[in-house]
Amino acid sequence: MGSLSERRLLAAADAVLVALPPTSTFEVRPTPDERAAHRPEQRGVAIDSVHRYNPEAVRSRAALTESIRDKGFEVLEVRDTPDRPGREFVFISARID
Repeated sequence: MGSLSERRLLAAADAVLVALPPTSTFEVRPTPDERAAHRPEQRGVAIDSVHRYNPEAVRSRAALTESIRDKGFEVLEVRDTPDRPGREFVFISARID
């Protein structure tokens, strides 16, 4: 068995959760406005990278809801993320027994 390269890992994933890297250091402290302006670029790079290797992992809200249900979970609630309402979501779900 070979190791999982980035391409193989992302191709095998049903979905990917991404945490953004820190935008400050001990020496550099961007303002809240500067950090907010940088976020779309960071997200874009993450989404483009995942999409390049596994387009199916970058899906719409409806497609994600269907996929969650197909895996045996019930979607209890879908919330907007605070900084990107209507564009990014948090799915609250529970296993169907």
